[in-house]
Amino acid sequence: MDKKKKEVTKIKKKVKMGLIAGRGELPLILAKQIKKENFELIIISLIKDAHKGLQAIADRFYMFELGQIQTIIDTLISEEVQQLVMIGKVDKEIIFDTARLDSKTRAILAKLRDKDDNAIMKAIVEELGDAGIKVLDQTLYLSDLLATKGVLTKKQPDKRQWLDIEYGMMMAKEIARLNIGQMVVVKDRTVLAVEAQEGTDETILRAGGLGKEGLVVAKTSKLGHDVRFDIPTVGSSTIKALIKAKAGVLAIESGKVIIADKDKMIKEADESEIVIVGI
Repeated sequence: MDKKKKEVTKIKKKVKMGLIAGRGELPLILAKQIKKENFELIIISLIKDAHKGLQAIADRFYMFELGQIQTIIDTLISEEVQQLVMIGKVDKEIIFDTARLDSKTRAILAKLRDKDDNAIMKAIVEELGDAGIKVLDQTLYLSDLLATKGVLTKKQPDKRQWLDIEYGMMMAKEIARLNIGQMVVVKDRTVLAVEAQEGTDETILRAGGLGKEGLVVAKTSKLGHDVRFDIPTVGSSTIKALIKAKAGVLAIESGKVIIADKDKMIKEADESEIVIVGI
């Protein structure tokens, strides 16, 4: 092959993008955006019941557990993936089941002083970096989904709700600072539930059994949060939880929280007379 033909072949070769996918709607949304950019997409799902759409859209699709870090890295290297995005909720309970962890994962955990979500994910990102794989900003292709400032729904908060919103956002920021969670549920300026490992929806449902109705849910981001793996997210499942808990308001930090399938979520909130506000 002459030099000119080699150059043409090189130009035609697609750049590869990796996607490590967790639970929820965002992995498929992001996968579609990546494909629009004409990348060759290599998807690794960490969820057994992965969305079928992910398998359909991937150029190649793999399924592993979070505890198989060495296998994940080896697969990415064999696929010649040099950049990837990590997105979607991943249950971290596996870290307590050492029998399901490979030697690489056990070594990573053994080096950690704290084993909270942030520390674990940061350590994994560093391992990927050491293997020559760069983890990109989650919002690189999803900036349009970030919450905007102001009331996003038809219904406006009343005076009592505004007081709870202000209080809830303040408390959520404090909880996030302590690296416990990124959301609280309040009523009459009283914290009813704090998000931890169970996630947003389960926390809302738990609070629903305490506050009866009229709850205000406040979700924020950590100060200096790592945009490679720590973008808080709400979606249609959040609205379902709000409805079941008879909550009245979802307050989210503007520019920091992703709304998955934004149009659908706002429509569902309007139908249920739930307020969504970006603060």
